[in-house]
Amino acid sequence: MEKILKELKKRGLKFELFYHSVESSPISFEQGELKALEVKKTEGIGLRIIKDGQVGFAHSNKIDDPEIIDFAISSSKFGKEATFDFPGESPIQEQDVYHEAEWDPRTLVNLGKEIISRLQSKFRGMKVDLEFSKVVSKTRILNSSGFDKEYRRTGYSYTISGFSVLKSGFTYVFDANSSTRPIKDFDVMLPRIEKMIERADKIAKIKPGVYPIILGPIAVWGTLVPTLRTGLNGVLVYKGMSPLTNKIETQLFGEKLSIVDDPENSDLIGSRPFDDEGVPTFKKYIVEKGVLKRHIHNLDSASKLGAKPEGNGIRSSFSSLPGPAFSNFIIEAGNRSVDEMIKSLKKGILVYMVIGGGQSNIMMGDYSVNIGLGYYIENGEIVGRVKNTMIAGNVYQDFLKIIDISRETLRIQNYILPYIVLEEVKVATK
Repeated sequence: MEKILKELKKRGLKFELFYHSVESSPISFEQGELKALEVKKTEGIGLRIIKDGQVGFAHSNKIDDPEIIDFAISSSKFGKEATFDFPGESPIQEQDVYHEAEWDPRTLVNLGKEIISRLQSKFRGMKVDLEFSKVVSKTRILNSSGFDKEYRRTGYSYTISGFSVLKSGFTYVFDANSSTRPIKDFDVMLPRIEKMIERADKIAKIKPGVYPIILGPIAVWGTLVPTLRTGLNGVLVYKGMSPLTNKIETQLFGEKLSIVDDPENSDLIGSRPFDDEGVPTFKKYIVEKGVLKRHIHNLDSASKLGAKPEGNGIRSSFSSLPGPAFSNFIIEAGNRSVDEMIKSLKKGILVYMVIGGGQSNIMMGDYSVNIGLGYYIENGEIVGRVKNTMIAGNVYQDFLKIIDISRETLRIQNYILPYIVLEEVKVATK
């Protein structure tokens, strides 16, 4: 990048040079058979400039070719107005997010075979997809305001999914975990999956109506999370498209719900000392006891709304511009166990997984989803699986009536999500 940097300074341009490299080592099984064992490497740069008051951007996998400068200058003629400047040097709190560890493919292939064999021996005919992944990345940002810092990060993850044909019909299950450190919780994961399948072997008949609902972490991911990820986006807030515009310090949800953006949690794969624009990151409440505390901004949206940038300008890769996003989305856990929640309900539904959330009006908080995997609760006991059943409502209405939040959580990518009990949700069934 030194040639590019030298030329940028020579031309006296306002610039931001973003370097990102990724080395990933996925090991995957498909329907119980080893499918892939590979190493993938990518690296590249994104160059953002401000010229004549407008923003230009270009990207390349040639990390020392000054030609990228001319492409960025050309794009600035059609770019948006620059209402911000690039951040200068500032104190950065280092994050403990790099944990290099042995990644032995042979050991992991054998582990995968053991996990698949255990599930298939217990549930005959079960088709299992499984992936282990290790990702090592490096990020460096340099700009014309004097910022020049870098960090490395590791990410270890697994995803497991499978389907089985039971007496109740086709049953699909899913589980996942991610961390900056190697993951070793398979003794916890397997019983969790086995319990899901065992509970699904009997069908329970229910009537349409309004029920208390326990949303599992994956169901929370499919209802609450998409709505907030959209509604809190500073760009949409600025445009007046978000229902959360002018809602700071408003009681949006029940008092039991608190949501934190925490880039300082050294276990989570979204943690970082600074965002992808060079703004220092820090732990902060987005929602505290149900009250909205802030929106999520990058430099552009923060400048347009007169807000302070807080380290949430995130890129998907070197080839993309930064947009407002969470580092790590964490719903604070409660005190009761899921079993205690179940026992507390005279009638209700435990929803583990939902299908079809993308068909709803996510922006306004509406959801109407099929229950992919869920169970009917009667007199504090799970009596069977519900089928051909939907739940529908509005996040901003239904999550005002939160009865409880579990102490158990599930880590999905850079999210930590608990079980949430809602007082009443509309249920439709055949």
